[in-house]
Amino acid sequence: MIMPSPVNNPHANLVKRIFRKLFTELIGENSLKILELRLRKTLGEDPYIALCKDPVKFSAELKNILGGVDNLLRVAANKLVDDYSLKNLDLFASSKKADEIFFDLLFEASRKAAERIAPGAISLALNDTEIISNLLKLAMACGGIDEQVNEDMGWAVKMKSIIILGIKYNDKMIPVALYSKRYTRFDLIARRWLEEVPLIFRATINELKLD
Repeated sequence: MIMPSPVNNPHANLVKRIFRKLFTELIGENSLKILELRLRKTLGEDPYIALCKDPVKFSAELKNILGGVDNLLRVAANKLVDDYSLKNLDLFASSKKADEIFFDLLFEASRKAAERIAPGAISLALNDTEIISNLLKLAMACGGIDEQVNEDMGWAVKMKSIIILGIKYNDKMIPVALYSKRYTRFDLIARRWLEEVPLIFRATINELKLD
């Protein structure tokens, strides 16, 4: 059975990148790799896909593996606030648990990362990606594409007032974000996307090629 890869889910792609960078700093690269292997085994799928689908289940398995993680997640949450300029939360005064706060901040950081690549765009989640992919296939089959640009890692497509931005992996066109603004200049948005996308996704894609 082939497990789904985070690269097919742009939201999980960004979550993976942020989580791995953060936990490499906190527990070390080797410890993170061992943690990922154990999570993959217990969750039965890529841990970052599982995290995006069911944070509660992911958190339970994380606690089973590491034991008490509240202090670690508090440190991780504070780092996310600092690194991504997120709204500061008092982890001790909040009624939420440490893991709930951490995952809220992690998902917010991933959204901000997507917005940094394409300001004003809507970052696509797992269900959105499948819908947009099907829409894109239909438009291509019916000649509904107005403009399109492609490079090694990124692409952009315009259909009427909608601009879809994506990455390429193993010859697949994977939607990542979209605009829906009538007067948006396609050439400007596409050029900005194609310049920035390698900086964000190259490290993650290279990691996945080694998996």
